[in-house]
Amino acid sequence: MLLTRRGALGALSVATLTALTACGRDAGAADPNASSDLVGQIRGAGATSQSDAQDAWMNTFMGANLRATVDYAGGGSGAGRTKLVEGAVDFAGTDTPMTVDEIRRIGGAVELPLYISPIAVAYNLPGFTGESHVNMTGEVLAKVLSGAITRWNDPALAALNPGAALPDLRIIVVGRSDDSGTTKALTTYLATVAPKTWPHEPEETWPLRAASPATAPPA
Repeated sequence: MLLTRRGALGALSVATLTALTACGRDAGAADPNASSDLVGQIRGAGATSQSDAQDAWMNTFMGANLRATVDYAGGGSGAGRTKLVEGAVDFAGTDTPMTVDEIRRIGGAVELPLYISPIAVAYNLPGFTGESHVNMTGEVLAKVLSGAITRWNDPALAALNPGAALPDLRIIVVGRSDDSGTTKALTTYLATVAPKTWPHEPEETWPLRAASPATAPPA
């Protein structure tokens, strides 16, 4: 999702953008038919999950508007929305919508659903690489991430992976320490599919710390 200040969005339709020092241009070859009166810089920040898409959009825009520059810094959904509210950027990329309070503080925002971010749960387990995978249901995943399941050869995991040589190793769960829209999307899923196992409310900050043997301090 892309969030913009109302004023910044309106500025894109006129040729009176304030001229700023251009930096970070990586647009490649210019469009031979480029013809635009747009001059200046647009700044953005936010979700790193959409950085590649942002680069493609920015380079296409700058290729058609040779005197305009667009910059996008990552930092995560939460950091991007904070910068937008503080006026440090003109738009933010985020995996979750703005809160009512954020919209109130900014005086209104335009929210555009532009990008779908798939989420994968990564794991590092000897012997399971390439085409070998550990299967989990949403319920079992919630138990693993909450610390209810602490070992890879737990009966619940063994039942979902017949014939697999699951080792008797401790599961160490690592979560992000910064505010992340991806974290909120994942915790929303867990709270939906396994509400009894995952009692935490959907939120951008990973809710668990070193509270259980299966949970390591966030990376």
